[in-house]
Amino acid sequence: MKRIHKQKRMSSIDLLLLGLIIEKPQSAYELANSIEKKHLNSILKISQPAVYKNCKKLFKNDMLEGIAQKDSDLPEKINYTVTKKGKSFFYELMKGFSNEMKPFYFEHNAFIWSLEKLNYEEGLQMLVNLQKSIEESKDWITNHEAIVAETGDFGTKALVKQYRMIISIMAQWIAETITDYKEGINYDTKFSEN
Repeated sequence: MKRIHKQKRMSSIDLLLLGLIIEKPQSAYELANSIEKKHLNSILKISQPAVYKNCKKLFKNDMLEGIAQKDSDLPEKINYTVTKKGKSFFYELMKGFSNEMKPFYFEHNAFIWSLEKLNYEEGLQMLVNLQKSIEESKDWITNHEAIVAETGDFGTKALVKQYRMIISIMAQWIAETITDYKEGINYDTKFSEN
């Protein structure tokens, strides 16, 4: 198992794909559809091309076996199953992700850090824009949570709940940030005259 760990960096996409294939052998096309059906593409950073690319990589590294199947006039598809090596790698990834909280970054933090480079009115308007975006995300995840409550499995429900809780905190944070910005520092000397 140590050899696998040295060859592979921890990949959440590999972990997700291996888990789905352990659950049910399937083709890359079926995996992409399953990810969409379970709403995982909305809460995890995974694209359809990444599904195909990672399936090929896992197959090449002997984590998956593939059986070619042809159904009527449709193109040939490869149904994947997880090998013993793939199951060991899946378990190693599970242990790795459960033992270490990786840092995460919000893309808008660069904007917040650079805010003082703008004039006050522009900066305030941009903060209000960000607040609107956060509120829209909060509304979306709240509605999504209601849908997932009826159809989702444990993992999907837990992830949507996590997102809802984070976005709720983000909504509080942006409201406080706008207040702090309005009350803030000496804008005459800190902000540019743009």
